[in-house]
Amino acid sequence: MLDHCRDCQSMDKSLRYKCYQCKYETQFRTDLKKHIMRVHVKLKPYKCSSCKYQAVTQHSLKTHMRRHTGDKPYSCGFCPYTASHLRSLYLHLKIKHNVDKVDINLK
Repeated sequence: MLDHCRDCQSMDKSLRYKCYQCKYETQFRTDLKKHIMRVHVKLKPYKCSSCKYQAVTQHSLKTHMRRHTGDKPYSCGFCPYTASHLRSLYLHLKIKHNVDKVDINLK
């Protein structure tokens, strides 16, 4: 919770957190931590139990696991299409329905 509060406070300032190893900048401390782990440390502590996939964050592993479980929590408001990843739903909406932005409903 403390990290969340710090991140909210930093939103008033532009690009407050800077990577000491490259030119990456962000408003969020948690994003900087993820960047350092992914790009510079290359540590991936979260391992998939079904394949060789490894992730930097627990959230990334959870999203990956949908490939194995078939879970599709994102649904199109115009047709029966469902997606396991939000970006897939955005792409579907743009290509099939010519929509750039809509409210996303979770199943």
